Amino acid sequence: LLKLMEDLRQELIVVLAGYTEPMREFLHLNPGLQSRVPNLVEFADFTDTELGRIFDGMCERSGMQVAPADRAVAVAEILKRKKGRHFGNAREVRNLFERAIAQQSARLSRLDLKSLDPAQLSALQYADFTEAPDDYGATRPEGHDGAGVPPSLAKLNALTGLATVKQAIQEVADFYAIRKLRGAGAQGHDIGLHMVFVGNPGTGKTTLARLLAGIY
Repeated sequence: LLKLMEDLRQELIVVLAGYTEPMREFLHLNPGLQSRVPNLVEFADFTDTELGRIFDGMCERSGMQVAPADRAVAVAEILKRKKGRHFGNAREVRNLFERAIAQQSARLSRLDLKSLDPAQLSALQYADFTEAPDDYGATRPEGHDGAGVPPSLAKLNALTGLATVKQAIQEVADFYAIRKLRGAGAQGHDIGLHMVFVGNPGTGKTTLARLLAGIY
């Protein structure tokens, strides 16, 4: 890297980005590197007010509505994490927003989907922001899991055990079922879909990965 920075200094710009202390340690590993990177820009943590504005922006861009009292709950959930050593700033806001969207989808999927109106589809509420909403403990209405269940999802539900895994995958399926109802304007709604399956041999990781591909 140092050689390229020297030989191509009229053509190459290097931007290094990382956490404050590890990046300072990295720059001190080589005096030549430190001298060639004179611009150190330190990013301050967002204030409580700014975190709230970031949350508001995510809601606005996604067309989601949140009542003031429920917004206060969402911001409070974000600020809880600010007390930790490794607070993720805007990433924490995004994580909470994505979790709220997923939890809202799980909550709405327990209702009669045909009766949902646009206001319900775009409203986030208290239960969507809590860590363990009571909605997750609710059972689906009689007959809701019958016709129309994708084959891969039916195979998933037929597996023995794996309750936690089933719930995580069901949340993804619920999210996309609700997003489809919202129509083309909901393309900005998304949640992180990358997953890591870990466990001892024979616990179903490969089987679940194949089913998940089918569900996606």
